[in-house]
Amino acid sequence: MVSPPLPDVRVLYSRYTMVQASRAGASACVLAFCLGWFLAPVTVAAETAPPPAKMIACTVVPEQISRRGTIPETIRVSFSIEKDTAADVARFTATAPAGAFRDFTARGSFSKGTIISDRVLNADAGAPSRRLAPGTECQITYVHFVDGTSWTAPT
Repeated sequence: MVSPPLPDVRVLYSRYTMVQASRAGASACVLAFCLGWFLAPVTVAAETAPPPAKMIACTVVPEQISRRGTIPETIRVSFSIEKDTAADVARFTATAPAGAFRDFTARGSFSKGTIISDRVLNADAGAPSRRLAPGTECQITYVHFVDGTSWTAPT
């Protein structure tokens, strides 16, 4: 009876390192999954934090022809800052039901809890789109604070 040949030492070592690598890979996967699981609630909590500014009212101001014959896009907004730090810039986007939109920027010193009421804003310069129409909705899209931080609305 002939005994089977013994495997080469290199083959055994190769199999041993493959097993060790697969164990290390599995450990890394388990570790990554656990870290992801523990960190996920923190991310969700950050996304669900209330915005630092609150839109109170927004209306499209009736069109008035200027001296140059153009019709400026104008909105009247009321908003407040909810963060302890004062803001110096607030940007709004007005979107009409048909898809027309305009950006508007308010500059000034806006403190927490103070309602900025009936601020009239002209549209920012930019690519023209269709006219804003009745039913236009506004949202605060960006706020810059005096301490240098800023907030951008999630898209």
